[in-house]
Amino acid sequence: EVFGVNNIITAMMLYTVQAFCASREMRYVYVGAVLIGLGAGAQHTFVLFAAPFVLAFCVLAGSARRLLTLFHPKTLGATLGFTLLGAVPLLHLPLTCFTQPKWAFGDRCSAQGVLDVLLRKDYGTFSLASAGFARSPISEQAQQYFQQLVDECVLREGVAALAVFGFLWGSLRRGGE
Repeated sequence: EVFGVNNIITAMMLYTVQAFCASREMRYVYVGAVLIGLGAGAQHTFVLFAAPFVLAFCVLAGSARRLLTLFHPKTLGATLGFTLLGAVPLLHLPLTCFTQPKWAFGDRCSAQGVLDVLLRKDYGTFSLASAGFARSPISEQAQQYFQQLVDECVLREGVAALAVFGFLWGSLRRGGE
């Protein structure tokens, strides 16, 4: 669920900021950029965390020269690229319109539908689905949600997300040794 993923990404971002503070290595800036991209795709409230994390990297740069390095066009371009790399799971969204029921994500088969899903226009408090199905009782929505997990093997996406987290975590750990 998005809240758990958001918490994992936030914890990884805190670790990344701490590792940058200890080493001042640029790779932590780039890992942080990937995490910001992942976080923005997982839950929009992550944007509230992203700004302080970026500020922390700037404050912890340690010297004016290193701070200027962070704002060099080449570094900014690479950082933007890594942020977009982190947001790649969002590209999967339009592909899901052919494999999963429409009630799970809203309309993902049109540009406007994808934009509505990305902006969370179809979702609200106590709503596990979008459109007309969202008017069903929460118990029915939950039952359908878990039935979909079983029927369509949506768990593979969770396994893929854990693999990405494991790769990032392993990269950070190898770099610290």
